[in-house]
Amino acid sequence: MSGGPNSPVGPRDPSPFSDEGGLQGILAQWNNTNQQLVQIVQALKSIVYLFPGSYTFATLPPAGQNAYKRAMITDGGAPTLGGAAAGGGGNTVPVYSDGAVWRYG
Repeated sequence: MSGGPNSPVGPRDPSPFSDEGGLQGILAQWNNTNQQLVQIVQALKSIVYLFPGSYTFATLPPAGQNAYKRAMITDGGAPTLGGAAAGGGGNTVPVYSDGAVWRYG
């Protein structure tokens, strides 16, 4: 017995999952959706920048563990776009990790 619009049971809520395959089918759809969400989160984690915040060159995390991430350093030397970054200067500049070293850019 299903409830109508004025029934205390109310109308059936729409589901993002189909009833095909019964409970097992719904669980399989949920598992697939969950796996897709995990993949999306992992992809987003891989592109997350180190912003906000600024670092000195010496306090940057290891470049090898942070490939393709960006940060700002407050003690950059004379920056050359794509050149290896170094500390000891007075420039606040953006840097990125190429997977081996931090570079200006």
